[in-house]
Amino acid sequence: MGRHATGKAVRMAALLLTTAIYDVRAAGATAAGNTVSGIDVRESGAATEIVVHTQATPTFTSYKIEKPLRLAVDVAHGRLGEVDSPIDVGTFAVSQIAASEFSDAQRNVARILIALRREAGYEIRARGHDIVVTITPFEAKPEGPEEAARREAEAARRGEAEARAGALLAQTRAAQALALAEAEAEKAQAAARRTGAEIAAARGEEAEAKRALVLALASAEAAQAEAERQKARGTKAQVALERAQRDADEARAAREQAAGAAHEMDRRAREVIARAGATAAERDEAQRARLQAEAQLARAEAARVQAEKLLAQARDERGAAAKARAEADRERANAEKARAEADQARADAEVARAEVRKANFETEKARAEADRSRADARRANSAAEKARVHELVAVGAKGAADKARAEADRARGDARRAHGEAEEAHAEAEVAKAGRAAQALVADKARVEADSALADAR
Repeated sequence: MGRHATGKAVRMAALLLTTAIYDVRAAGATAAGNTVSGIDVRESGAATEIVVHTQATPTFTSYKIEKPLRLAVDVAHGRLGEVDSPIDVGTFAVSQIAASEFSDAQRNVARILIALRREAGYEIRARGHDIVVTITPFEAKPEGPEEAARREAEAARRGEAEARAGALLAQTRAAQALALAEAEAEKAQAAARRTGAEIAAARGEEAEAKRALVLALASAEAAQAEAERQKARGTKAQVALERAQRDADEARAAREQAAGAAHEMDRRAREVIARAGATAAERDEAQRARLQAEAQLARAEAARVQAEKLLAQARDERGAAAKARAEADRERANAEKARAEADQARADAEVARAEVRKANFETEKARAEADRSRADARRANSAAEKARVHELVAVGAKGAADKARAEADRARGDARRAHGEAEEAHAEAEVAKAGRAAQALVADKARVEADSALADAR
């Protein structure tokens, strides 16, 4: 009878405890709180950043737990939303994150329990509706196979990109240099062709100038000889002119003298004739004298006319000599001009030859530049081939890195599963321990109640 009453009391105590726990949880669920809606994890080097998302500005406390090493973040008035728990992290600093919720008579708390893999410092701050936890280990993160493969693959990609860029730049520069060299060569060849035509034209002009010079010199020599002849003729004409002038002067003087004598003889004849007493012999003598005077006068007039004719002829000859001298001077001037033009043509030809030499030099220079550009293009192609080889090597390294990454992922997955299983076993042990404590508490309470009921029954 007593054993049955004790069992009944225990069952009643357990029922009351279960009802009390349910009532407390129900009351917490209906109370206003801040719901944890999600957890994000990001690793940067050795540090791990954990972002806890809530639906309101959070109020929280944090503390570190030893053995095992953990960091707890309690969100006041917190409730768990649809959050996966536990979360296998597997970073250098953090192994796992677990989320739980508990309540008592005064509060409702959402706890974020972060399992640390090694000793680390941490920083926790609010950012809007989020809680940001940054965990930084005290020791440096060693480079694992995955990181080494990633670094090598990244280095290979950078080398490949640099090789491609260098090859592209070299090819571009080589193409530009080649195009420039070909343009310069074409320009030099065109200049050489133009210079050759100019040289041919200059040579033709030089030959024409030489022929003109020969003709001008011959003409000048002929004009000089003619001028000398005309000068001699002019000298003779001058002498003849002077002589004719003297003859004319003498004839004019003789005419005047004869006219005077004729006039005198005519006067005398008239005087003799006038004298009535003149004899016939005297009249005949006077008539002869008058006739003689008229004959002398006629001779003097003829001499004067001849002298005037010689004077006019001499003047004509002197004009012809002056004209010949002017023509000779013109021919001499033309000859000098032709000589100057020939000298200029010779100078132009020399300049044209210099231009040809310069054009040949520019052509050779352009050809050498084109050869250098082709060599640069060949070097650029060789660099491109090396870049392609590096690319193939990088592809192989990337494949090896991918394989190592896959193996590391598999190992990490196995580690996470093992850790999860260990954590799950630990949690089950904790739950079992709590259950045993609760059962002991219930048993103690039931025992006390049973003892009290037994005492009352007695």
